[in-house]
Amino acid sequence: MDTSPQLLTRRSFNKGLLLSFGALLASCTPVKILLKAYPEEYKTSHGLQDEMLRAFILTIVPGADKNTPKMTEIYYDHYYPFASYVPFFLSDLDGRAKKLFSGRSFLELTQTEKEKTVYDGLHNGDASAQRLYRGAIYMTRANIYAGIYDDNRGCPHIDFHGKDQDFDPDKMYYKDAKHYFAPQISLSGNPA
Repeated sequence: MDTSPQLLTRRSFNKGLLLSFGALLASCTPVKILLKAYPEEYKTSHGLQDEMLRAFILTIVPGADKNTPKMTEIYYDHYYPFASYVPFFLSDLDGRAKKLFSGRSFLELTQTEKEKTVYDGLHNGDASAQRLYRGAIYMTRANIYAGIYDDNRGCPHIDFHGKDQDFDPDKMYYKDAKHYFAPQISLSGNPA
């Protein structure tokens, strides 16, 4: 049995360190986000970002109009913390699609395949990735159903026609509304 001490060379130490760091980088969402360790195209191509976000929205809300103005504005709004994570989120979404569906981009998938990709991010990603996917879905629903950036647009999915859409006043208001109010109370607590 050889009891001589094993010498660790600088080269083997660096190799081990790089392998450990690579494994950490490959599996840890916060590290990837912090180091911006994702492809440049997701950081710089606003056209690609917008196209992917629209595809994501149509995955979450099938039947939404992909040509709706301001459809993706909520994701870039710096009022919400999600804006700084958009490039990573899209990179992760596309990476999951490529891993699950033989190298095909998220934009090339069918509706069912896109849903499986989002489901994978929600349930098989690490805790940080899962939070990003939940946040993106919540923002999508708030934007589409509530019309955050366009009060007049409405949402046909929930039969909301938007603000002031010429509704018949007889259908909008009670004719004798005062009969539905509680009796007026005096300062002593008794009906006036």
